[in-house]
Amino acid sequence: MKKFLSTFFGKVVAILVILGIGFVGYGIFMPAKTVEIPGEIVEVKVPGKTIYIPGKTIEKIKEVEKIVEVEVVGDDSAELIALRTEMVDGFVDLLEKKIENFENKIEPIQDAIDNKTAEITVLQAQIDARQGLIDALITDDEIANAGQIANLRSQIIGFKAQINVLEDAIEALEENKEPWQEKIDLDTLCVAEVEAYIATGAEYSDDCEDRLEALNLI
Repeated sequence: MKKFLSTFFGKVVAILVILGIGFVGYGIFMPAKTVEIPGEIVEVKVPGKTIYIPGKTIEKIKEVEKIVEVEVVGDDSAELIALRTEMVDGFVDLLEKKIENFENKIEPIQDAIDNKTAEITVLQAQIDARQGLIDALITDDEIANAGQIANLRSQIIGFKAQINVLEDAIEALEENKEPWQEKIDLDTLCVAEVEAYIATGAEYSDDCEDRLEALNLI
């Protein structure tokens, strides 16, 4: 073996083996390339691969003569805002149309609620007026005015009964309105979250994401 290594051919083979081992070792233990960016230092093991920096978006990565060039763009850059705007094109318009549709369904219900609330206000005014008369009659002569006082109290009882009926009707109307109002509230939230996504890249809440999926937007 020593004789073989001492020959010229043996030396050549030995050198080739050593070089081969060196290349393998370099491939395994290759030091990371370090790319300095203002405020960031990124280590790149394999040039050309995608690099992710928390809170940043890598716009491009290119390899030129083994030099890795990285351009980092902030989440609020004009380029990213334009890109996100394009990605959610039509989202807000659709959501606002849904809101308008739900508001149209609520409008007659709300009108009925408002009308019944107005009736209650009138009845309460009647009760207050009669109670004022009762107080005056009692002050004047409760015994002599007993008949009028009883009549006025009977009227008050009737007004209160009417108010109870109206309040029950309002409660039922509110229950009918509630599902539509919830849809309006959710779509209003989604509009706000889509606009926040455009401005900052903020993630959608679970409720908003489910709503956008239901509308086949995402």
